[in-house]
Amino acid sequence: MDGVQFSITATPAHDTVIDFDIAHDKLNLADLLSDPSVPLTIEGIATGDDNHLQLNIKNGSAIVQEIELQGVDALALGADAQLHFNHYLTLV
Repeated sequence: MDGVQFSITATPAHDTVIDFDIAHDKLNLADLLSDPSVPLTIEGIATGDDNHLQLNIKNGSAIVQEIELQGVDALALGADAQLHFNHYLTLV
């Protein structure tokens, strides 16, 4: 997987992006999702006092990676949250 390794532990890997600009930035998760033998899924959730967006990358029901996007208000995305969520990700 191009050097990307996952392990299922009690505490998943956690990254925080503090300067993500929804008007200009995208996340490229192609390396994380490039191995078809590892069935990963992505979910976006609102978290924290400011409801910022957190992406949870899961292997089955276990979270293996968390990516926290500070400054991105998940609740402000409203009914189009999935559309916006997909726009911010580049999977290939």
